Amino acid sequence: MADEFATFIRKELTWIPNLSPLSPTDFRGFPQALGWLLAPANWRQALSDAGRTAASHPLYSVLALFAIALTMAGRWLARRRLPEIAELIRRIRTDAYRHTVKALLLTVVAAAAWPLVFAVVGWQVEADPIGGPFGNAIGSAFQDVVPLVFVLSLLKWLTQRDGLGRRHFRWPAEISEALHKRIGWLAVLLVPAAFMVNLSSHAGVTELSYAIGRPMLLVGLLILAAFVWRLFRRSGAFMRYFEEHQPDGWISRLRVFWFPVFLGVPVALFFGAILGYAHTAAQLAGLLVGETALLLLVLLIIRDMLLRWFYVFERRSRFETAVRQREEARAGREQRDDEATAAGFDIEIPEIDYRELGEQARAVIRVSVLVGVILSVGSIWGELLPAFGFLDAIDLPFSKTEMVDGVEQQFAVTLADLGIGILILAGTLFAAKNLSGLLGFTVLRSLRLDAGGNYAIVTLCQYLVVAIGVLVAFSVIGLQWSKLQWLIAALSVGLGFGLQEIVANFVSGIILLLERPVRIGDIVTVGGADGYVSRIQIRATTILTWEKKELIIPNKEFITGKVVNWTLSDSVNRILINVGIAYGSDVGKALELLKVITRENERVLEDPKPVITFEAFGDNALMLYVRCYISSLDHRLETVTSLHESIYAAFAKAGIVIAFPQRDVHLDTSKPLEIRVRQEGTQALGNPES
Repeated sequence: MADEFATFIRKELTWIPNLSPLSPTDFRGFPQALGWLLAPANWRQALSDAGRTAASHPLYSVLALFAIALTMAGRWLARRRLPEIAELIRRIRTDAYRHTVKALLLTVVAAAAWPLVFAVVGWQVEADPIGGPFGNAIGSAFQDVVPLVFVLSLLKWLTQRDGLGRRHFRWPAEISEALHKRIGWLAVLLVPAAFMVNLSSHAGVTELSYAIGRPMLLVGLLILAAFVWRLFRRSGAFMRYFEEHQPDGWISRLRVFWFPVFLGVPVALFFGAILGYAHTAAQLAGLLVGETALLLLVLLIIRDMLLRWFYVFERRSRFETAVRQREEARAGREQRDDEATAAGFDIEIPEIDYRELGEQARAVIRVSVLVGVILSVGSIWGELLPAFGFLDAIDLPFSKTEMVDGVEQQFAVTLADLGIGILILAGTLFAAKNLSGLLGFTVLRSLRLDAGGNYAIVTLCQYLVVAIGVLVAFSVIGLQWSKLQWLIAALSVGLGFGLQEIVANFVSGIILLLERPVRIGDIVTVGGADGYVSRIQIRATTILTWEKKELIIPNKEFITGKVVNWTLSDSVNRILINVGIAYGSDVGKALELLKVITRENERVLEDPKPVITFEAFGDNALMLYVRCYISSLDHRLETVTSLHESIYAAFAKAGIVIAFPQRDVHLDTSKPLEIRVRQEGTQALGNPES
């Protein structure tokens, strides 16, 4: 209750002017405020407060100094090691994701050195329970600027020449260099201004707020506006890069919308502070350059770390493929020419950019980061901006149950809850649609399963993601199972008979994916049609026949009907060839020729051994049968054709006649036969009695 009340007060007071509009009379108290700020007695009191804190908490003070020493050593180590790591990731053989992790740790430690100094100094001065107001104000001001100092320091280290951003994340060199230069002067000007603004806020001295606090706030906002202008103007390095490399991208096309917003925020806060809303402007500026900037920077690093992992994985795969191709080429050259060597054979591996990664994997990362930005920024700014809070004020005509201190309570579902639920559903559908690309780049490539196994895992994961997303979205908007079970029961009775086939096919599809009697790529015979399985969907399975026609078969047929799977457990299959030779032929010689032919065919397996038999005396021929095995169905027709050609040629050379059907023609002699003799150009001559 106390936290809610404090939040309410903070939200309401933020939008109340705390100072009168700016006027020349505000600076009359400047000498008094400056005297208070520079008074030696106040600073001696602050040092005394820090000494009492160290005496009362010696262990914490020693640990804090030790942490500062470690981070300072980390800065020195980062300056020495980051160029070495950057050199390692240039070469394919030495590039590894662990180098990026090391660089990230070094960068964070190095960037945390000065923020840690500010935090420790502020704690030492403020933690004394009997400290004076000046010491408390100084300590609070030091601690308030820690997020700003850390953001600027982290950006400075990320954008240096051999830093994490430029070498590992492949940030554009032009933008990184421009940002690196401007961060330096921004820190020198903005940090002291932010310190003075926070000091005047905590001091409780009205003259200090009027004479120093608000002027320094105005200076800081002007510095922010100048930074935005210098970095994002049309002739700046940022826009020059995007207009040159991505002229059709959203950054270039939508600049007329986002640039006025970026520049207008500090300008609007500047005029708000002039009108008396100094506290509001300071709060919003602190959230903007502190928590929000840090959040966006962290999400950017997380995104680029994931992309970097994909990049290293893909680069290593391409390298291994190139090495394998080189070895195969070397072996082929050695067979063709004993004198050939591989000394002059180069591996050509193209430079890989993040754009070459899987489109689906990159889309999942981009959308995930975007959703994280929206939710995080909403949680940070929702308490202060009415534009974010009005959605919670609109109640919908249904409620949800939540546990509060172990007791169930009913709460109205707001428009914000509905929006979050819709956002979760949209994100769930998007994630399910693009899950195959993300799994393909991560888990599936390590498992090295066949196509059917990959498809089964992806499909089941999609079902699971959709089910979890729907349950979470329903719980957010208050649609618990206890409220829906009677409705679902009634619908199941009414629609059970009409939907039983659909439900049966859906359950059969789940069984197909789990039990896998039929897999993607299997060659099957079902319903008198042959083909291979191309898709297994919720309701039906698609068979692509040899005529390139898609046959849609309900999943239930594969569970309850008879299906011939030619490649379920073993792709080996048998070929049966029957040969009929004329009566009087040498059967022993024919059988020996068939053995030689099957033995010489490279696709016929030796195990199982071919079986050649003489099994029947036919009406017109002696029937010989060849039963042999091949490893897969890929070359079945080619193997049959090759065997037929070899048998025909071998029998013809050996003088063995391949029999053909013979027929006896019986003439009716009960009456004279009519014979006609025709000659070209003349009429037929005939004697019916001859």
